[in-house]
Amino acid sequence: ERVITELNSLLRGWINYYARSSIKMKLRDIMEWTRRRVRQYAYKIWKTSKNRKHQLRLLEAEEWKLKKSFLSSTSYWRMSQAIGRIFTNDMLHRKLKLVDGLRLYVEKHEEAKEKDKDIIYFDFLAKRMADEEEGLELLKEDWHYYNIERYV
Repeated sequence: ERVITELNSLLRGWINYYARSSIKMKLRDIMEWTRRRVRQYAYKIWKTSKNRKHQLRLLEAEEWKLKKSFLSSTSYWRMSQAIGRIFTNDMLHRKLKLVDGLRLYVEKHEEAKEKDKDIIYFDFLAKRMADEEEGLELLKEDWHYYNIERYV
């Protein structure tokens, strides 16, 4: 639980920081890797095959998938991919409360785009004003707000 809490905090902060940029495809890859890494960690701390089955039952994994799975002592990273068929993304998000980074990013990105509409419009007006003599004077008064060199 502590690991998931810290990971969620890190993901939320990172996604809020990059909400204005276009990172959807990269974030998808990162979230795939993160989920696999969480599965690997869970598989490692559960230690024995008996405990792994018990923990997956607690997470309400389907019994036929448990019987079909091969809970072996192969490397944790390799097993994390195989266990992904049982320990699904939905389980990670619903049961373990892992943040769905892609969904959160889409929400935050839309919010940022909505806020940026005013800035983009203001930038458009500033460019238009730069073409006129008195508009350029107004821009020079607010030089700290605008990058005048862009317009002159």
